[in-house]
Amino acid sequence: MADHRRRNSLNGTSGIQESGRVASDQIQPWAPGKLYKIFGRTYFSSFKTPPPEFRNSSYFFFTIPEDVCKYHPFCDDFGPFNLGNVCRFCEFMEAQLEENSTQRLVLHCSPDRRERTNVAFALGAYMVMEMGKSGEEAWAPFASIQPCPFEPFRDATYEEPDFDLLMGDC
Repeated sequence: MADHRRRNSLNGTSGIQESGRVASDQIQPWAPGKLYKIFGRTYFSSFKTPPPEFRNSSYFFFTIPEDVCKYHPFCDDFGPFNLGNVCRFCEFMEAQLEENSTQRLVLHCSPDRRERTNVAFALGAYMVMEMGKSGEEAWAPFASIQPCPFEPFRDATYEEPDFDLLMGDC
């Protein structure tokens, strides 16, 4: 199975995507700076600075502060966040939704693939813990983004990983 998972992540797909759960008409092309609707009025994006067309708009752009979620690597690992971080993120997200009740929220991060993966993981964890979604339901909005812009999680080592832990597996 490790070879199958490794091959899937390298070609930008996961087992969920390969099993046909994302219809071709639901695929959203990946592009830095593009907004991807995740749930309700919450969007996800990855860029250095908000695109100029969104200034003074009904969108509220925010990032995850380091005091809410910060991964402390052991080696070349980068996530996923621990349960304490996830709980703090859920509280943070609830506050953002409440404080910005008339705006569409865009949780964004830098173009760094590892940071992008952790931010998407945090949103998925929020959907499971606070919205009662299944893991598959939480992964679905991210699975539709192709080619997959997320890096598989890995063992806490500097060695070449022999398996991939994909966001849909978390």
